[in-house]
Amino acid sequence: MFLDEKLYKCVQLRNDDIIKAADNIPELTKILQNLVNELYKICEDHFKPQFTTEMSYPECRLILDRTFNSWDFFIEKLKKENSPLTHLLENANYKKIFMENPELKNTYDRGKK
Repeated sequence: MFLDEKLYKCVQLRNDDIIKAADNIPELTKILQNLVNELYKICEDHFKPQFTTEMSYPECRLILDRTFNSWDFFIEKLKKENSPLTHLLENANYKKIFMENPELKNTYDRGKK
């Protein structure tokens, strides 16, 4: 299964919980925070096993770019369905969060050609 499909499936599995908690803001907030964290974990579990110690920085960057693109494809699918979660998940963009970590950003930038 492609990464964007895994992310989408995760959101679909949480839809019932989100709908049930719609009137309970603290519970809904917790569910959404857990969902975002779970989506980030899915991304990490997808790309980390592909890294090896023999890889060059450009090879690592390519894997990361594919991961970031998968997040974007996932968001586009949510947009097409007019999902109420689209705005939240756009703002929780995986690449943006990844790049906020100086060490990870430095590793990614080393892969520029």
